[in-house]
Amino acid sequence: MFRVLLTAWLLLLCVTSSVIGYLTSDRRNYQQILLSDHVEERIHLLSPSNLLANRKCDGSDTLNNSCSRDLDFLKRDLTKRKEWALKMMDSSSKPQSGFLNGFLINIGSYDQCVSIHEILSDTVIRGRHCMYSVNPTTLKKPFPYNPIISICLPASCNSEDVAQLVNATADQIELLKIVELEWVFCSPLDSEKSDDSARFIILFLIALYVFFLGVCTVCHMYRKILFSPETINSKSFQSMCNLSFAKNNRIIFNTKADESHLSIINGIRVISTAWIVLSHEYIFDLFQVNINMLDLLKFYASWKSLIPLIGIFSVDTFLAMSGFLMTYTFFKKMNKKANFSIYQYYIHRYIRLTAPVAVVLAIMMYVYPSIGSGPRWDWFLSIFVMGIKEKWWSILLYLHNYIDKENLCVLHLWSLAVDMQLYWISPLILYPLYRRPKLGITIALALCVASIVASGVIVAMNQYPAIYATHEPNMELIMREFRDVYITTHTRASPWCIGIIFGYAVVTKTKRPSKATMWCGWLATISALIFCLYSSRYFTDTNYVYDIVREVIFASLARPAWAFAICWLVYASAHDCAGPITNILSWKHFQPLSRLSYCIYLVHVAFPLARASTTRTPTFFHDYVTWQSCICDLFLSVVMAWGVSITFEVPILALEDMIINLKAARSRERKDK
Repeated sequence: MFRVLLTAWLLLLCVTSSVIGYLTSDRRNYQQILLSDHVEERIHLLSPSNLLANRKCDGSDTLNNSCSRDLDFLKRDLTKRKEWALKMMDSSSKPQSGFLNGFLINIGSYDQCVSIHEILSDTVIRGRHCMYSVNPTTLKKPFPYNPIISICLPASCNSEDVAQLVNATADQIELLKIVELEWVFCSPLDSEKSDDSARFIILFLIALYVFFLGVCTVCHMYRKILFSPETINSKSFQSMCNLSFAKNNRIIFNTKADESHLSIINGIRVISTAWIVLSHEYIFDLFQVNINMLDLLKFYASWKSLIPLIGIFSVDTFLAMSGFLMTYTFFKKMNKKANFSIYQYYIHRYIRLTAPVAVVLAIMMYVYPSIGSGPRWDWFLSIFVMGIKEKWWSILLYLHNYIDKENLCVLHLWSLAVDMQLYWISPLILYPLYRRPKLGITIALALCVASIVASGVIVAMNQYPAIYATHEPNMELIMREFRDVYITTHTRASPWCIGIIFGYAVVTKTKRPSKATMWCGWLATISALIFCLYSSRYFTDTNYVYDIVREVIFASLARPAWAFAICWLVYASAHDCAGPITNILSWKHFQPLSRLSYCIYLVHVAFPLARASTTRTPTFFHDYVTWQSCICDLFLSVVMAWGVSITFEVPILALEDMIINLKAARSRERKDK
């Protein structure tokens, strides 16, 4: 069997390598556009120095009075070569080399700008860093990114004033008539930022909670070192010992073999989590101040783009494993004739997911904004973090993938909503599956088919790209597809349903499958992986022309095909038919990382977000840099996830178990009476 599998994978590599011969033939020559469409000249005419030079000083401008007054001071002191005025102009963007290779973002000198503090008679002038993005071409959306220019202005000026300066300059120069101002953002002043009271309260509560766990740890060590467990019979004391850091740490790092023979899932979880981190590293590279942005197009058209594109399927892996383990656990419990409480079924899941999420939201909302700064720090926070204040309730109710979808805060948490919503409806499948298996399988298959059809119909009606990227940069289209297809539960349910079917097959059919079944399963698995890999590569080819049939087929079948392949690995491993794959993925040291995978997923985005937000200097996009950043961020994510898990996740679950056991004990006492 292993030789057959190895031969098939070699065939896969040969097929894949045969279609990656075109790396650099861009569908649109962006360098030619930069050369022929006067783009560089228009950008120069929109530079900060020209905006100020073309400003009308006769009082006819529409700037606010304070801004207009301070700009007059700036113009006066520039002629006198005063230090503060020269610093303000020096902090603004200037023409840079590498423009034809995509160096389109110039963030100026943020720290020098905001450090300006000048007292002029009764006026205090401070520096304020602003950015404005323009489309300086005759073509609609010709670049992967519109050029971004930075300007340092007196703090009395705001984003509306910057927009007025840009539009006024464009109106005066014929070559700028076609220029479109995309957006303006000015860094907020200290007085405009939130006060420290909420941050202090959050940190105080966390510190108080950690102190309590520390006391529990001391009690646990006191009991373990100085006395035998039977010496102290106080239930309160024993409960405190159960919440200690030491005990929680042992739970996380326990590597005892799993008796269910499903330890392969640990390796799958760890690899999938690492792949998600790597994919997000590539995504955040798009937001960096890259001096070679046009090289990103070559990367997208190469086989290397499969690394982040295939990483997208890691979410489907987790959904499939969620359905698999949910079914497996349910049947194991029912087969033991244990009492099943639907109330406890839902409450346990909610507490299990929500305790770490609530902590991460609180920290991101009130603590994270104070740990950094930079020319784009507040801009990124306004997009990815600050929206938590309006959306936190829908996140904690796991409805945020349908409510306020324009709000992109903590975007990666959408998968939690999908998983929880599917969990809500799971009894509609699990109960029939236990009582009348054929009916349960029919319901699961019907839901799977409905999800597949929904994905295809939505992609077809809106002509969305199947792999969430296009050769023609169109962020509006990609974000619409993200909201309509990528994060919605009805389009992501098929892997979960496949996981349920395989979970039922493993838990109820313990007899080793026939050789014919195994051959067919491995063949289908290899075919599914080839389909996902080859199709993803096919869509990124520079010669590809949008084909609605191919797009719909891939959008409909790629996720269930990938989920089938992953579930088959677990199924084959459970029946000792996966050879060395089982040995590798069942390595016992995967277990601690597998337990931390959920918290790693929650916290990992904070690190690439912080790096992109605090960038002061241009960067160079290269695979080595991305992988280096990924390894560093993955290590930091593991450390932070360990802290979150040992402090919040494991103790909360232990507390839940104590409450359940206490209720059970009281119930037995009532029966005895």
